[in-house]
Amino acid sequence: MKKIITLIIGICIGGFHARKNLFKEGKINIFGKNNPNWKNGISFEPYPSEFNRKIKQQIKKRDNYICQAKDINSCKGDLVIHHIDYDKNNNTPQNLVTVCNKHNSFFNSNREHWKNYFKMIMFIKELFNPKNILMFNENKKLIGVNRI
Repeated sequence: MKKIITLIIGICIGGFHARKNLFKEGKINIFGKNNPNWKNGISFEPYPSEFNRKIKQQIKKRDNYICQAKDINSCKGDLVIHHIDYDKNNNTPQNLVTVCNKHNSFFNSNREHWKNYFKMIMFIKELFNPKNILMFNENKKLIGVNRI
């Protein structure tokens, strides 16, 4: 156990080069099935044809070409489109959000947190969109949105 803790501390303190050396030496292997975020290889599945340049541009425009992650001051890299529910086949605008490459790399860990975070972002966007009329039931639960 002490060896594992020392290894983890070394990885955290040593940064990229320490991790690279540990990979080379075969001391750690967090690729593929050994990675705690492994989802049976779904990242290698192709995107459907409707996830194209046109929809990506629409989403970036809707998001004002700004990364929608929490710490936008530390954004790096190009803007990309993230699937909120991690389903490549769900390409509705409500499931797509603009993020920078740096932040997009974080979203594969703690998926439930990020799903909830981006769902809240999208709810707020819909709530304050002046082109929307929100519909509620008698229990004051949101049941739909109509465009004006």
